[in-house]
Amino acid sequence: MDLTNDIRDYLLSLGACSVGFADISEITPIKGLNTGIVFYINHEAENLNTVVDGPTYAYLEGHRELNRKLDEISIKGEEYLIERGFNAYGQTTRRIVDTIKNNSAELPNKTIATLAGLGWIGKSALFITKEYGPALRLSSILTDAQLECGIPIDSSLCGECMICCDACPGDAISGKAWNSSLSRDDFYNHKKCEETAKKLSKKAFRWEDTMCGICMNICPHAQKFIKKELNK
Repeated sequence: MDLTNDIRDYLLSLGACSVGFADISEITPIKGLNTGIVFYINHEAENLNTVVDGPTYAYLEGHRELNRKLDEISIKGEEYLIERGFNAYGQTTRRIVDTIKNNSAELPNKTIATLAGLGWIGKSALFITKEYGPALRLSSILTDAQLECGIPIDSSLCGECMICCDACPGDAISGKAWNSSLSRDDFYNHKKCEETAKKLSKKAFRWEDTMCGICMNICPHAQKFIKKELNK
């Protein structure tokens, strides 16, 4: 079995829902690590379904648990590659925090995911797949291993849908469709999102957080996933 399939199967065995590979040679933050391995785990439908007017404890705890699982997979994937003679760097939650500026990491996981062809960026600036919508969380590993990379997706598949834009309580979503030539600020206002999320989370939890979840829950792709899971 070649290394691409080998690492994919390994990460899936650890709990990842999907795995992709991308050429990041033009944007890598670490010289020599020119391949991005990206993977995600979906939110539990029951947790996300509680988000109607803002974040809930179920959504918060689910979010934290996904981060924990993804970090564990990222580190194990890093070790797996290093043991086989490659350089690797898992982009865990704690490591990414150190690179964040203006609420964005130096190399966001969702950028690697679009380059790997796993999905696209929605009008909400969240990464979206047809199966889960934005009801997922991503992580990634940077490596110098030469792997078979996917075909990038470079434009939105949201079409004329404006549901997340209309539902955003902070008016942070412009409604402009993403493409790979745009910066996030061209179609989404992260400051408005953050300010509103802090207000909603303080009301829900009595402390400020940057979680909201409304646009994630209301996306038609996510709603299809949630209804399918809840009707099992």
